[in-house]
Amino acid sequence: MTTIELRQLHRLSRWFGIQTKPDHTSPFLREPRPETLLAALRILGAPVYKATDIAGALREVRQFQWRRIMEPVAVAWAGRSSSIEVRLPSRQANQRIDCRAILETGETKSWNVKLSSAPVLRAARIEGV
Repeated sequence: MTTIELRQLHRLSRWFGIQTKPDHTSPFLREPRPETLLAALRILGAPVYKATDIAGALREVRQFQWRRIMEPVAVAWAGRSSSIEVRLPSRQANQRIDCRAILETGETKSWNVKLSSAPVLRAARIEGV
């Protein structure tokens, strides 16, 4: 496995929630072997069987992240507001979005936001778009 493939394997593993580096709290923990990471990724649903599959799987993950408009859950602790990252194609930046929050009490809060007034946190070019 090349150095680039190994780096990509670790990035993909972290995206799936796999710890790739020991946290040094135990002398018995070691960095997992690439074969172990590939097997764990397959169990979690990643289409990786060999090193050459890693780049394609990372590409799919990146596309999935940007296609997901927002995370399914946002948490606000002790009544403090929470920011919510919204991912949209730039051609939709002048639209308004209607928002609705269902609180743990069952109460519903509704509002709308003009996207052009919201800050842009980051931009990415995905597959040329």
